[in-house]
Amino acid sequence: MNVETGCLEIIVRRKTTALQKALRVCSVVFTVLFVLLIFVFGWPFLFASAAMGVAAYFIWLECEVDYEYDYVEKELRISKIQRKSNRKELATYDLNQLEIMAPARSHELDSRRRGQAKVIDYSSGDPEAKDLYALYFEDGTCLHLNLSGDYAEQFIRIMKQYAPRKVFTY
Repeated sequence: MNVETGCLEIIVRRKTTALQKALRVCSVVFTVLFVLLIFVFGWPFLFASAAMGVAAYFIWLECEVDYEYDYVEKELRISKIQRKSNRKELATYDLNQLEIMAPARSHELDSRRRGQAKVIDYSSGDPEAKDLYALYFEDGTCLHLNLSGDYAEQFIRIMKQYAPRKVFTY
């Protein structure tokens, strides 16, 4: 693959937390409860049940999220995919501005951890993941990404070819 004009895509599933699972169940239970209360108390609970139904829909959307990392011509594009149907581009990062890329637990990042970096988490949400990488940019932004699989190895190899002194794999 040509480093200059390559295109690579990695998809990572966001882990559903216990709180999100509890919110999903509670939202459905309250929606059903409000619908039943319409029959007992009348139309005032119609608005509450409609509002709770809308809230339940958005809670379900936020619980099933995948992140897509696209490497296209020295840019990293991050997208959010909800329920495998709604795709929204979140950000684009210029890899020319990359200061350092290393596994999140690497000693190479010790000096950066003390700084005031703005951390943006586009990972699976598992802090114990072995494939969690941190990318620090010149503007003070730090990205957390999960890089696993064949395409991730290829992405890391491309990054190492492009910026060998900025990319660490240990």
